[in-house]
Amino acid sequence: MLSLTVLFSCDDDDRTEVYRMRINHFTQPAFPYYTHGNTFHFVQTGDDIGSNNWEMLGQTIHDLNYELGYVYDIIVKRTDPDPNLADATPKYTVVSVIRQEKVTNDVTFTITLARGEPLAESYVTENTGTYETVDGINILCESFCNEIQDKLGSLKTNELLRGTFRHVDGETISLVNLEITGLLPNQD
Repeated sequence: MLSLTVLFSCDDDDRTEVYRMRINHFTQPAFPYYTHGNTFHFVQTGDDIGSNNWEMLGQTIHDLNYELGYVYDIIVKRTDPDPNLADATPKYTVVSVIRQEKVTNDVTFTITLARGEPLAESYVTENTGTYETVDGINILCESFCNEIQDKLGSLKTNELLRGTFRHVDGETISLVNLEITGLLPNQD
């Protein structure tokens, strides 16, 4: 397996790093005002690669042809913004794709579908009985369709509606469990 340490560049006034990143096979839907796109990627870097520690990255990864259901190992270039620009965020650009590996159909994953007050918002939309995430991923809810609406309407302060899914294809996920939980660590 390829091992790469962080490389520093003189480009962009020493604001650029090149390093290895792993991107998980699923994303967390979000609203564009939280991210610079409409989704969070779950990523690992450095010693965390291969562990169970994943961080959410809300910036777009330029030149990444991401498809749900695949784990990616990439070399990424991070360019930090000019420190004189207010509220600017780093830019991530793929240098190369090392590996793209499809996960098996029995792999499940859990994402947040909605949160209660004080930041009440839903990351799913419904149109004539069909559901999708705000970032356009179709949800096969089968026996959970009625339950989604009921649970969305019953969220209390600091509660999350979380769904556990399996991949169907690059545009569709299948709901296998639905639960209301308290806030997760680092989400208060």
